Amino acid sequence: MAELRVGFLGNLSSPPGLPILGFAIKCYHKIMSQIKKRLQVLEYNAVFQQETDGGFSVWVPSLPGCTSQGDTFETAVANIKEAIALY
Repeated sequence: MAELRVGFLGNLSSPPGLPILGFAIKCYHKIMSQIKKRLQVLEYNAVFQQETDGGFSVWVPSLPGCTSQGDTFETAVANIKEAIALY
């Protein structure tokens, strides 16, 4: 993910009639709109199964081989998110 920070732009001159802060904000919004167009949000369904000996197994059917587990449900969620990110 891209991060953009807009700070004080010291001794730069702005276009005529446009304050430097307004110019920076305008540039920020233009860049962010271009980044948002390129970003794609992917959602996956994960199947959780509580094991008889404790803990949870979890897998993502649409990503073959993407499986994980955890001692608690919260740990299993965190682990499968990491597995999806590394897939």
